[in-house]
Amino acid sequence: EAIKAAKKIESPSDIIEFADGLRERGYSSEARRFVSIGVDLNPHDGLKKWLADFDEAEGDIENALKLELDRFQSSPSPSQFQRVVGLAEELNQVDEYRSQLVSGLEKNGRFDILARIFFNEGELDRAWNYASRIGESGGYLASSTRIKEEIVKAGEDSRPDRAIEFYLDEVRRLIGERGRRNYKSAASYLKRIKRIYERMRRKKEWQQLIADLREEFSGLPACQDEFDKAGL
Repeated sequence: EAIKAAKKIESPSDIIEFADGLRERGYSSEARRFVSIGVDLNPHDGLKKWLADFDEAEGDIENALKLELDRFQSSPSPSQFQRVVGLAEELNQVDEYRSQLVSGLEKNGRFDILARIFFNEGELDRAWNYASRIGESGGYLASSTRIKEEIVKAGEDSRPDRAIEFYLDEVRRLIGERGRRNYKSAASYLKRIKRIYERMRRKKEWQQLIADLREEFSGLPACQDEFDKAGL
C-alpha cells in the first residue's frame, strides 16, 4: 500500500528517502525496483547514484559500473572518473576502462578534466600537456591558468624552469594590467621565483632577472614600491 501511494512522488530526494525507508525495514529488492521506476521517469543523477551505490553494496559490481559509466558520460568529472576506474579495478578491467574514458575525454576536448585527473594522480607532465590544450576546445583560459599554477607549484622542485617561466608570464601580465593590487600580486610571484633560484643555487640569475625587470618597469613608481615592500 505504501509503495502504491509513493508512486505519486516526483521529487528525486523524496524518492530516495522513501526507498531508504523501505530498505531499513528489510524491503531491499522493493526499494531498488522503486528507484528504478523513478529513473525511468526521471533520469536524475541522484537516483542513478543511489542505484549504483545499492548495487555495489549488494556485490553487483558489474551493474554498478554500468550505472557509474552512464553518470560519467552524462556529466564527466575527475571524481566520477575515479569512481568508474575504482569499480573497473574490482573487475580487473581498469586498463580497458581508463583507456576508454581518456580517449572519450580527448575526443570531446575535455582537456580541463584530463588535466585535473592526471594532476590528482601526480602525473604532472601529462597534466601540464592537457592544461596547455584547454584553449583548443574553447575552454576557459582562466581555468587553464588555475590548473597550470597548481601544477607548477607542485612541481617546483622537479620542473623548476617551467615554474619560473609560468610565474614570470604572470608577473608581466599583472604589471601590464597596471594598478597597485596587480603590482603586489606580481611581487608575490617574483618571491616564488626568487625562492626557486635560491634552492637551485642560481642566485646570479635571479639578481640579473630582478635587475632587468626593475629597469624594464622603471617608469612605474608604484610597481617599484611594491617590489621594495616585498624585499625584491
